[in-house]
Amino acid sequence: MVFNSHNSYISPSWYKNKDYNVPTWNYCTILAKVRIHKITEKENIKALLEEQVVYFEKKNWSMDSLLDALM
Repeated sequence: MVFNSHNSYISPSWYKNKDYNVPTWNYCTILAKVRIHKITEKENIKALLEEQVVYFEKKNWSMDSLLDALM
């Protein structure tokens, strides 16, 4: 998997000493080698999603609020 982030042209005029710099390009790229496991069982998918929501959302949002809104 390759993740690309922001990138931009960097002018030599941005540096204090312009005489010893050349144009360049700044970028950020990550190459990740991973093993992919396909999860097909609905209960496992739901459990994984709930675990992620609890971890990342802390107490900001819950799946219960979504289910309440859908009902």
